[in-house]
Amino acid sequence: MAFADDGLPALNAERKGITDALYPAKARGSIDFAIEPSSGIADIFQLFIRNDGRGAVFHYGGHASKSTLELKAVDGAGEVAHAEGLADFLGRQRGLQLVFLNACSTVGHVELLLAAGVKAVIATAAPVNDEIARDFALSFYRSLGGGRCIQDAFLDAAAEVKSRSGDAAPIMETRGIGRLGAEPIDPIMLWALHVGPSAGDVLNWKIPTEDTRTVKIALPEPERGRANVLNTVLGPRLFEAAAPYCWEVQDCIRNAGRTGEPIDIDATWEEVAKAFPFPVGLGIRRLNADSNAGREWLTDAVGLYKATSKFFAFVVMIQLWENVRTNNKWKWATDQREIVLNFSKLVADDDPTFDYVGLILAGLESLRVNDVTPFPPQCADLSQALSMPAVAEARAGLQALQGRLADFPADMADDALCAQTEAQLAHFLAPFAFITGYDLAAFKDIKILQSRMKVIQFRHLKVRLAQISTVSSKDNAVNYDFYADNDSVLLMDRMKGGSPRWINLTPFIIDQNALNGQSGSKLHFFAGRQAEGSVFRFIENEKRTMDIDAQSYPEIHDQILDFRSTIERQL
Repeated sequence: MAFADDGLPALNAERKGITDALYPAKARGSIDFAIEPSSGIADIFQLFIRNDGRGAVFHYGGHASKSTLELKAVDGAGEVAHAEGLADFLGRQRGLQLVFLNACSTVGHVELLLAAGVKAVIATAAPVNDEIARDFALSFYRSLGGGRCIQDAFLDAAAEVKSRSGDAAPIMETRGIGRLGAEPIDPIMLWALHVGPSAGDVLNWKIPTEDTRTVKIALPEPERGRANVLNTVLGPRLFEAAAPYCWEVQDCIRNAGRTGEPIDIDATWEEVAKAFPFPVGLGIRRLNADSNAGREWLTDAVGLYKATSKFFAFVVMIQLWENVRTNNKWKWATDQREIVLNFSKLVADDDPTFDYVGLILAGLESLRVNDVTPFPPQCADLSQALSMPAVAEARAGLQALQGRLADFPADMADDALCAQTEAQLAHFLAPFAFITGYDLAAFKDIKILQSRMKVIQFRHLKVRLAQISTVSSKDNAVNYDFYADNDSVLLMDRMKGGSPRWINLTPFIIDQNALNGQSGSKLHFFAGRQAEGSVFRFIENEKRTMDIDAQSYPEIHDQILDFRSTIERQL
């Protein structure tokens, strides 16, 4: 699904509604879906490239004309995708059953798409009201997700929209390029379902009702006398969840498909440990290193929950800080104010039990209310994913365990509790798997490149922060016409080609070695206030701390103070 919002009030509700409609099928393993909330041309191409041969339906929501889709480039500027090139690309996608262009006057795309080999297309014949477009899409995907075929789902949606709107509805907020005045439209005639010469039986295509995941994983047998086997759930679940986003996981699946052999369970754990950002990947690797139920295993499980929660909370807080800093009219809900304010005043002693998931949700809601698309854009759907019953229940269980672990009786950490905790981690972590499409990295040794008659460029050594106390061997030099943040911890899009996208996670995640001018990497998480400064905890060993104040690391100290003053001033 690709969306390109440019002032369309109903588009966000369309994206969330489609996700809701399809989530039961995703949960049972019948389908998966990948979403680009703010799409450029490269984003759409990457959706298919990352999911080679797996894309069955492509949905677009946004502005369009008879010959173009109006998208959003990496820098937020408008970007036009021309119908001919897009049709050529979509026509070559193996497994693609349907293209749904839910925008104004997209009928002009149909002939090109069908000629290119696309089996079926839903398109509009005229400018379409924003809210009616939302209602039509939600009705269609509710029927499709409920087991109806493409044709029946289309007819269901047309009938529902007609029952809501009557024979005609005014055009108010449209999905065309430009704004039109009010004029009548016939909702049931506005959309059409087109099929091409290669359609076959596409009108009867349905979402499967059974688990269609093809990844075969070799699981160990339980030991004699033990009902549960630890470390058999989380690795495979995250492996499958990462597949739409992570090149390395996709390669592993393709190789297994060629040989017909099941994937070794330890390989799934290792692949996801490498794919997730280092603070999370380290926790995954530690958990898999010990398959014996007990307090130590539970401690590692809680550590993984906390590392994931803190990492994503920092991703959101950095963006909240940057946006609030430049917007004097920032809007806050009452519950958001309290949670974010509590974080800005957090003391280090309260860090072990602080609810960082609550902070994620409060920050994302604040960004949403103020019409800010987060980075990564998939974060926009985290609130919805974390509110699903199984995920919310898992979060509650893990948060409760985190709060009482210090006084937890060792004899209660038995097989059953550890197995339950692993299942909770699988539910909780799976919605975050999109992050495997991004790298935790730093730029070091930036050099100026200048030669006669050429524009000045800056050579950046990109260092992937992916190994314990060191850096990845996948370091590479990249040239930009700007000077990027130096010696900071960056979250970067792994997209091949196109302009780079990243956010700077410093000062909440810092690299001690970079600050000291040393090689290698020692990452620390912010833990809260202490005396006149702040405390950071070493990711590899939380008992080792690093104090930041005006004398030791003034630049980091000043950034933390700026965050606090910016947030507290607004609140």
